[in-house]
Amino acid sequence: MQNILWENDEVVIFGKHIITKRKTAWYGDSDYSYTYSNTTKQALAWTKELSHLKQIVEEVAETKIQLPFAELVS
Repeated sequence: MQNILWENDEVVIFGKHIITKRKTAWYGDSDYSYTYSNTTKQALAWTKELSHLKQIVEEVAETKIQLPFAELVS
């Protein structure tokens, strides 16, 4: 958890830019961007730990994971 680059989420609601309290992280297999609420998120490269966890989940779920989204709940 310490190696994940957590960032406060940002959204635009009724034209107002808001930085939320929640922390999020976006990782992916390749250079991928995702836009919502007029905010673009860029996928980060897998960390060693997340890559290992991804491999385990893919084996158990028998499916490929490309772009997971993580939210830090405190």
